[in-house]
Amino acid sequence: MNTRFTWGKLLVVTLVVGASYAQAAIKMSGHTEGGALFQAIKGGASDFGFMVDHIGLKTEADVSNKLSFVMTKEIAFNSGSTAAAAGANTSFYFNKLGAVAPAAGARLFFNVNEAYVAHKCSESVTFKFGMISTPFSMEGMTHRYGSSNYMMSAGYNMAVTNGWNYDLGVMASIGKPIPGTLEVAIMDGRVASAAALGAAKNTSFAARWHTSFDAGSLTLEPVVSTYVGQLNSGPNDFGLSGGLKLATGPFALNAEFIRSSTGAAALGHTRSLWFEPSFDAGVALLSAKLDLARSAAGANSTHLGVTVSKQYDDWRARLAYTLGNLSGAAATTHDIRVLLGTTF
Repeated sequence: MNTRFTWGKLLVVTLVVGASYAQAAIKMSGHTEGGALFQAIKGGASDFGFMVDHIGLKTEADVSNKLSFVMTKEIAFNSGSTAAAAGANTSFYFNKLGAVAPAAGARLFFNVNEAYVAHKCSESVTFKFGMISTPFSMEGMTHRYGSSNYMMSAGYNMAVTNGWNYDLGVMASIGKPIPGTLEVAIMDGRVASAAALGAAKNTSFAARWHTSFDAGSLTLEPVVSTYVGQLNSGPNDFGLSGGLKLATGPFALNAEFIRSSTGAAALGHTRSLWFEPSFDAGVALLSAKLDLARSAAGANSTHLGVTVSKQYDDWRARLAYTLGNLSGAAATTHDIRVLLGTTF
């Protein structure tokens, strides 16, 4: 089966249907964050600079009460002078095939991350067709701007390196009679194969289930997901995650185990077990994140992120500190950011 041709037709249909949004009710929303950063590598280079972490824009056109066209675009800019600062902003998490702008070595990134048609079949079933966000991991459910901690886990970072966060395909979101929400996607793997060191493009599958339980003031939300890639010749890619969100009063705790494996010998697999407690003290939101990671070579590494956030009307200020490779053979890194952001 010529999957490239088949999925190419899907993209054409998506764009043709999306073109009708010019006569639809258009809604636009987004968020942005930027500021200053300082990075230092033990025994290596250090750098200070200013950055636009991201400007994210979501455009949603409701063609009817069942059909809509959605596109998300993001811009990021980093003025750092060292190699460590080159990927310091959220551009690392952009669609690996969605780049509109940058030349090699450029600090400006302009990406189209998603472009899909959504059809609401019923109150509990919705289909998405086009370039979609892959339903994998708990960290993948929230944009970095919406996370209480700025640091992401090594396991999720490996999944993003493999290109598992966006792809072209079809996804169904299913509610009742299933408790919670089940997201199931079949994709052509073009983003993942392009990111994973030129592996041959192949069909991939991803699924994520999550639900919420309330017990008085306590809220529990379990999340489990899987990713299986390069199905035609394997599978050679495999991801698995299981996590829990807990919230009661001003206290919250997120925790997840995530494993990302790829057939590309140079990448192997990475797994993380991370914990993220947070406390809303009223004057500020305090968050810490501990990531216990292990690579395919058996190397252990520990990463720690601490973030203090303060909301001022429509604006939010964040002080984020990440201590990378607190334990392990790799050099310890220090990353300090002062960020100002808002939603619109």
